[in-house]
Amino acid sequence: MDLRTLPPIDAASFFQVSCKIAQGDSLPTKWKKQNVLPKVDDYLGEEAFADVGMVFWPRGILLGIAVEKPFEDCFFPNVHKGDGVEIFIDTRGIENAQTMHKFCHHFVFLPKQKDGLIGVEVTRFRTEDKHDLCDPINLQVTTEFFKKGYEMQIVIPDSCLFGYDPIEYPKLRFAYRIHRTEGEPMHFPLSGKDYKLESVPSLWAIVNCEV
Repeated sequence: MDLRTLPPIDAASFFQVSCKIAQGDSLPTKWKKQNVLPKVDDYLGEEAFADVGMVFWPRGILLGIAVEKPFEDCFFPNVHKGDGVEIFIDTRGIENAQTMHKFCHHFVFLPKQKDGLIGVEVTRFRTEDKHDLCDPINLQVTTEFFKKGYEMQIVIPDSCLFGYDPIEYPKLRFAYRIHRTEGEPMHFPLSGKDYKLESVPSLWAIVNCEV
């Protein structure tokens, strides 16, 4: 067998990505120095153009997303056509889950409102093991725009996270896909080109809440 004829292998597929997040009811002012999730762009062959920070508290999850690219436009439901973020969370961190179950969530967040929406849950379940989608009004997004980029702060309250209990169940599963206008997206922990992050929660990273 000629190894040169084999398709390229994604190095990240050989590893389980895991990390820890701290507790807090707000993102620290200098969160980009203390609370940034690890980047995997070198393993995925992608360009890293954003930093993502994350903290938890009993009433929800807070995310900071600093994008090193000027905002251009955003769209929904075709978030991939512009600037925007997809967030995937399993509140119970269930191992080896091959389908979206009731503890899984898929959110879309936009840097600014589009057709009255700035954050919405779009989780698609394939079985009866599901929860009601959250009310978009409860998802909070604030964005600061700069000449060379923008910074989003996102609050996902516990009312939008079915089964969320970081004290009793401190292990979550988490993934993201950050889109940019006229450019390839940035992923964590695996590439969306090779894996369906929106369908298989066992592919998501393990995030441990440090209680």
